[in-house]
Amino acid sequence: EAIRQALEEAIRTALIARQEREKAERFRITIEYALEGIVAVDQEGLINIFNQTARKIMNVGGRPVEGRPAERVIPEIGLTEVLKTGEKKLGVLQTIGDTTISTNLVPIKVNNRVTGAVATFQDVTKIQALEGEIRRKLHQKGLVAKYHFSDIIGESKALREAVETAEKFSKVDSNILLLGESGTGKELM
Repeated sequence: EAIRQALEEAIRTALIARQEREKAERFRITIEYALEGIVAVDQEGLINIFNQTARKIMNVGGRPVEGRPAERVIPEIGLTEVLKTGEKKLGVLQTIGDTTISTNLVPIKVNNRVTGAVATFQDVTKIQALEGEIRRKLHQKGLVAKYHFSDIIGESKALREAVETAEKFSKVDSNILLLGESGTGKELM
């Protein structure tokens, strides 16, 4: 009976160890291949995570940075200040060399004690390029009208002329500025 229990415990321990290794590898891959640069430091400000995107943006190449003080490797980011104040900073625009980045700096708190900090950042030019690509794809897809001219109710001559003019302009691929008092139904056009 004791041998059977020991064997079952060994199997359970091995399964838990394998699950923990899988979880750690999933976490490592997620961090390493994220589109954002990710840097994490411990409470002394020593780097313990520095992913590939961060290496590219910070231009540190393949040299080892884990275990080194963030203040020496990437002083411009400001992780040391977040460790001292315990206050997060979101959407901070910074310039690193020739690159402008949008940075989030967040303290890691356990039982209201700062035990580290994480910086995530993206190259602003890449964000702008992605935004442009999204806009191009949406434009190619075409805009869908919320209302149609048949939804406009009214028989006055002025309204019918406005609808006829709007129908003509709707066939042109240009921006149109509509002016009118509040409540006149500009959104229907």
